[in-house]
Parts: sequence; structure tokens; C-alpha cells
Amino acid sequence: MSATPPRALVCGLNPMKCCVFMLKIQKVLQACVRTPLLALALLASLLPHTASAHDEKYHAEALCKDKDQEVTVTNDRTRIDCYDRVFAYEVDWSHKWHEGIGQALYYASAEKRPNGENYLPGLILVCSHVTNAQPSKIKTCEGHFERAAKTFEHHAIEGQIWLCLNTARRRSECETARF
Repeated sequence: MSATPPRALVCGLNPMKCCVFMLKIQKVLQACVRTPLLALALLASLLPHTASAHDEKYHAEALCKDKDQEVTVTNDRTRIDCYDRVFAYEVDWSHKWHEGIGQALYYASAEKRPNGENYLPGLILVCSHVTNAQPSKIKTCEGHFERAAKTFEHHAIEGQIWLCLNTARRRSECETARF
């Protein structure tokens, strides 16, 4: 048995698609040989993005340590990052603050607390591109936090928002605002 799979398996059982795919790869490689800058750009795009050292799930687990860690899946198959007696939390990158607000609001309304009341929205924003304390990058994340806070305030949303650096492992290390 050979170490490499047959071309038909690699190309989804369609030899014509495989041929076209192989020609495209060949053209890209030829361009890379002619243009070293293109080769570097291609290589850089293949490397993992180091600015966000961890994914959202990692931060959710770290920042929700003292909360209920059981992942809650709602009736419509959405997933609440974590919750406690009061809040249903969404953990998201700060640059996605607007998406995080929507998810936090939805999660808060999708489940009931043990006393029958709805949860309050809790939004934990993680400053994804801050691995060292560069003031300009922190200011960008603070701007995201301020936009989210302004939205909560404008719409009279009762809830809480946290802004955490990428290195934070507890919410007590984060800036917070309660509404």
C-alpha cells in the first residue's frame, strides 16, 4: 500500500476538479518563485494569527471559572458561554462588541433563572490584539467598551459589561460597568 492516497481521493473523486486544482496550485507556486514578496505574503497568511493568543472558548473558560461552567444549549441550539444566579454571559472579542450585545441580550431572554425571572445580559469583551500593554491598542479596545456601554445606557439595558485584556484570567482583573 502506498503512503500517498490516490488522486481521486484527494480531489473528491473527480479527476477533472483535481486537475484544475493542481494547475491553480502550480500557478501560485510559479508566481511565488518569480515574486519573493508574494511568497512571503502567502506564507504569512498560512501562519497562525499570533495577536489573539487564544480563542474565545479559552477566554470563556478562564473568565467564567467561578461561574457555572456547564455549557448551556438553548432550545434553538445556541450556546450560552456561562451563567450565574443573575447573568447569562457572552464572551467575545472587543472589536465584535455589537455582535456580543445581541448575543448577550438573546441569551438573557432565552433561559429563565431558577426563580422564573429572565437572566440579565452579561457581556465580557476581550481585547484580542493586546498581548503587551501598548497604549494605542488598549485605547482601541476601550473605545469598543465605551460603544457597548453607550448602547446599554441609551437603550436602558439592565446588565453588566467587562473589558478584559488578553492576559486576564479572572473578571476581577477587568474593567467593568453595571447598568
